[in-house]
Formats: sequence, structure tokens, C-alpha cells
Amino acid sequence: MPQVKIRLVDQRKAAGLSQEQLAEMVGMARAGISRIETGKTSTISLDVLDRLCRALKCEPGDILVRKRR
Repeated sequence: MPQVKIRLVDQRKAAGLSQEQLAEMVGMARAGISRIETGKTSTISLDVLDRLCRALKCEPGDILVRKRR
């Protein structure tokens, strides 16, 4: 199965949002956003991915990218 990397920080910064602002928009704790951005969590639910994409006005492929081997 292909490995994917979660690249949230680039999209958040491009949108001009702080972790706190994004967390509030998607109904998460700031610590949850931080864990995703720092790689301390390697999975996110499809629901969270959808909420992040809506808040950041992007597509899932902008956040999830294939890891190079």
C-alpha cells in the first residue's frame, strides 16, 4: 500500500491561518492540528480531512501526498 504524508502546515499558512484559527474552524483542539502538522499522528479520519479541506478551500490531494521511496 502506498505511503502518504500529511502536509497540512503548507495549506494552513497559505490560507493565512494560525493553528488556533484553523482548529476553531474545523471543531478541533489546537493540539490536534499541531499533532497532524508535526507528524505525531500519522492518520486522520475522512471526516477531519473533509473539514480541513473545506476550511482551507483545497482538495484532499493538496494535504495528502505520496511519500517518495
